Amino acid sequence: MSINVVFIGWLEHLTAPVINFETQSLTIDELLHSLPNLMGITGVFDNKITLASSTIILVNDCDITLLNGFQTKLMNGDTVTIVPISHGG
Repeated sequence: MSINVVFIGWLEHLTAPVINFETQSLTIDELLHSLPNLMGITGVFDNKITLASSTIILVNDCDITLLNGFQTKLMNGDTVTIVPISHGG
């Protein structure tokens, strides 16, 4: 399955603004565990891979807190957007 990860604001300068992952079944938690190693991203998630208070994660433009949080299952074609709250205008 294919999942797009979009980085907004200052995060898009750390890596490509959009990354496409070809993967098997995946949850937000599993995605977050793989991102720091794959992309070398630091400062977005704490050591326990919980959401930093300054970051919002959306799946298809819906906040994960309105879905199943970190256990939200991703489907083929989903877009995960990671937005730092201080993303600018």
